[in-house]
Amino acid sequence: MSIRRSVVLLGMVLAGVSGGEAQTRMSAAGVVAVQDLGAACDGVSDDSAAFQKALDAVAGAGGTLAFHGTCVVRRRLELTNRAHALRAFTVDGHGGTILTDGNDLFGFVAQAAQPQAVAITLAAMTLTNRRPGPPSGTAIRFDNSRVSAEVIHAPVIRDLNINNMAMAVGLYDVGDSRSENVVVNEYAKVNTAEAFHVEGTSGSRASANNDFRNVTVVGGTGWHLVGFVQGIGIVSSKVLEGHWGVKTDNPVNGEGVQINQSYFEASQGGIRFDRWSNLQFIGDTFDSSSWEPTAPGWSAISISPGGADDPSDFAGGVTIQGAQMNHVGATSSDLIVAYLSTGDVSHNIIEGIAVRQPHCMRIHAPPSGTPSMVVVHDNSCWVAHGYDFNDTVIAYANWYTGDYRYVTLNATNWTCPARVEGVSGVKTCWNASVRGETDFINSPGLGPGGFSFYGADVHGVYDRASPLLQIGPDGSATVRGDLTAARLVSDPAGKAPPHSDSPCTPGQEAWDALFEYRCVAKDRWQRWARPKASW
Repeated sequence: MSIRRSVVLLGMVLAGVSGGEAQTRMSAAGVVAVQDLGAACDGVSDDSAAFQKALDAVAGAGGTLAFHGTCVVRRRLELTNRAHALRAFTVDGHGGTILTDGNDLFGFVAQAAQPQAVAITLAAMTLTNRRPGPPSGTAIRFDNSRVSAEVIHAPVIRDLNINNMAMAVGLYDVGDSRSENVVVNEYAKVNTAEAFHVEGTSGSRASANNDFRNVTVVGGTGWHLVGFVQGIGIVSSKVLEGHWGVKTDNPVNGEGVQINQSYFEASQGGIRFDRWSNLQFIGDTFDSSSWEPTAPGWSAISISPGGADDPSDFAGGVTIQGAQMNHVGATSSDLIVAYLSTGDVSHNIIEGIAVRQPHCMRIHAPPSGTPSMVVVHDNSCWVAHGYDFNDTVIAYANWYTGDYRYVTLNATNWTCPARVEGVSGVKTCWNASVRGETDFINSPGLGPGGFSFYGADVHGVYDRASPLLQIGPDGSATVRGDLTAARLVSDPAGKAPPHSDSPCTPGQEAWDALFEYRCVAKDRWQRWARPKASW
């Protein structure tokens, strides 16, 4: 045998042994390390090509894409079209970092249908857009919108830090995802930045049953729910110095949201749901942001129908319990706004409202004749204008106090030119102040029928057919026959005095939407505020 032929045969044998050993090692360990494919991961070199090769390998065969150190990826990593099916895989950063230059990073978009859905897991890494300026690029995108059936299913995002991205995680027609122990820092005050974007394109392709636990978002919007979405769980999570906590944009009804034990600090509002039902908010805390001015229409919780006059759009199956709102900035909106067909709103605490114009709550049910059951009870409101309920809401034991002790009773904002003090035999007259009396703001007119005031008696009985109190259109006030009142004052107020030295007779009273005025001496007025002041 010639020397040349011997060398060639030896080379073929060595090549065959080397390739077999490499294949065996990959199959046994199931790990593809980007450094083995040429990535430097030194924080300077472009490692995009090595990452894409590793992704192609694990997406086709399954296994784990692994990296260490600080890597640089300057283009989007994609699931490329392939003849064989996508397999489940994991991207494990082992505590490492990937830097981008404003580009998208993981673009996991399903390209073709396949018989079996697969899970993708991302764990233990930091993803940072290092380009100066506002957040840009999408860190992680799971997307089934191009295929007829769900290919990517139940993805997991665990132990991640995501920094300065315009969108941290996008879920499009994806269900049963889980995100836990994730921190998203938007850094800049950019209103369009979103931590989690969840979108469903149709009723049969809804993004459903996605769960978020122990998530912290700094800046931007925490969660944006778009289109056909149902089954969202947000537990033990926070939005700090944000734009929105949770907001929705959906042309059709969504359903099934649980937000529990979470904190929302945002300038535009806490959580807002339009055309949604089956909502559960328990033990959440809300505040405005110091990064941006508080929006004039800021509400902690807003559940508004697509059309407020259409009973079919009122939300059903709603629970709002144990919420706390502390020292909210200037806002002209009510703090909890909900149009409900069935629901329970209870044991919420609202205090420290900077501007005392709004009510603590505005809760409305559909008009009489429409099946509904909305109960509001055992709420506390400090320093605000009480509550706004329409006459189909069952409300009791709702307390309020502060400089202003007024309440608006129904949707048309009629208020009563009478004060009822010490009504006995009544458990609660819709709402009562801690001073043991219920005050009403003067109104120019009550309409032709006056106003009927319903509530629960001392036995807890609510009788829709028998009002506890009736205010006539002339301001006269009477209580139900089996009840007694210590004093009924039917004393429509005169025009509020323009100055503290306006002409008056001692004992004369007046009030408006903000102040109660009392003549304490001839031509000497004081108004109820703390401290009492001249003006």
